[in-house]
Amino acid sequence: MHEEANVIKAKLLVEIEKDRSSINEQIGRIKAELDAPAVTDDESRTQEQRYRKLALEYFLQKNEAAAVEIEEYIRVQLENASYSLALHLGPQGKRMFGPGSLFGSAPPTLFDALTYRYRFRNCRTLNFDPDLLQEIDFRFLSLPVHVYRENIDQIRKYYKDREVSDDYYEIAEWYINEFIIPRFLEAGRSDIHVASKGALAEHIIERFKQRDYISLSFILPPFIEGTFHDICQTLGLKESVNERAALNQLLQTIQKHTNAIGMEYLLFIMPIRRNRIAHGRELYASYREVAVSFMLDLDLLLDVAKHSELPLNGLLDVLRNPTAKKVKKIFTMKIEQHHCRLASDCRALGHWMNTDEFWSRLDRELMQTDVDTKETERFVCKLEYHSLLFGDADVAAQIKERGKAFLRHTLPAARQRLMVDAEKRARILELIKAKLGGHD
Repeated sequence: MHEEANVIKAKLLVEIEKDRSSINEQIGRIKAELDAPAVTDDESRTQEQRYRKLALEYFLQKNEAAAVEIEEYIRVQLENASYSLALHLGPQGKRMFGPGSLFGSAPPTLFDALTYRYRFRNCRTLNFDPDLLQEIDFRFLSLPVHVYRENIDQIRKYYKDREVSDDYYEIAEWYINEFIIPRFLEAGRSDIHVASKGALAEHIIERFKQRDYISLSFILPPFIEGTFHDICQTLGLKESVNERAALNQLLQTIQKHTNAIGMEYLLFIMPIRRNRIAHGRELYASYREVAVSFMLDLDLLLDVAKHSELPLNGLLDVLRNPTAKKVKKIFTMKIEQHHCRLASDCRALGHWMNTDEFWSRLDRELMQTDVDTKETERFVCKLEYHSLLFGDADVAAQIKERGKAFLRHTLPAARQRLMVDAEKRARILELIKAKLGGHD
């Protein structure tokens, strides 16, 4: 097995060296562009030049981090990965380059062992090359997968020829009507980050139906930026900072919490168009192109706004799809901070908390580790203290009474039940050991 592992390790190192070489080439290319003598000083740079520099600096850090991750992989995981793969493949190793996955039924492959992020790079979700950051790669993503794959190459051709043909805009406007507008309307009714702008969302849709590209070009940027401001507020960004923050700063704050698809496009491409509109500068594009681009940006905005990694969305999931297990985490999710936004959802949860079902579930799900760590006990104590978050004075009083009864009666009974169960399991184990010992 040692020999097979060494063979696999050597093959892994060949692949690793390819990735190292690719990263080093990109780092060298980025540094060369950053270090090239500037034609103009920083103050005289165009918007495109400034955002290109920001993108280069960002991708330089990303590639350098990828290089460090590979070295850490070699130091920590390579040996174990080689032995593990050798164990799965056996002495022949014939399927080393064939299809398969460590997580499926097929035998693992060489590539399953290479688990650092650079190995999974692609231009949309895990890109390391600033030159691959293209607007068209973040369009039409709500299409069914098979439809996207069958048509995206043709759409790319239409996009390339958009200055001489209307084909791209006709496809884009069809997509906006069929996919974005229904999502946008629903978000205007129910999305916690967009619902407060429901009337404006309807106005935007009406302007789009009228093909009022000029109005859309000026309405959409503040709508999009305002939504990012609202998201940052829920992330705890101080209001004084939030009010002064540029779009790029807002997006950097959001990216720390979620790396939703399109964040890098939103950071380095979309703001150029936004700034030209906001400052009344030459657009170098028709209002139709600008308006359609911003409408397509709504696709990404809505994805960011509903992303599960945003803390407020995690809290919303608990409130709207509660289970006893999830609800016990609610006081670690800053519910007090977000309560004003979620008052109606909190009242709905309070109604469930006032049912026998809720308290029975808490009891049934008590395990010894829970009792030892006092997770449920601490939750119930906090629930008593914060009961007014979940209803009016009468509801809060009922929750308190149920909480007190749980702590005084249900919890001690559960401790006794768990102790009896533990003793019973211990006796059974001793009997099994005695039986096995009798056969020696």
